[in-house]
Amino acid sequence: MRTTPGKAIEIKFAKLRDPRINRTKQHNDIDLVTIAGCAIICSSHSLNKIRCVCPEGFP
Repeated sequence: MRTTPGKAIEIKFAKLRDPRINRTKQHNDIDLVTIAGCAIICSSHSLNKIRCVCPEGFP
């Protein structure tokens, strides 16, 4: 059975520790890692540029 790209990213970063406090989490950590990774691939080399890629709200 083939793994989808989204599942492959989730598997790869499954052991990543999330340092955020539970009550402040608005997004899954894997979603943030995926968005940041995609933004970096698209030449967004700063947090401000990553925020431009995700205008609905990136922490």
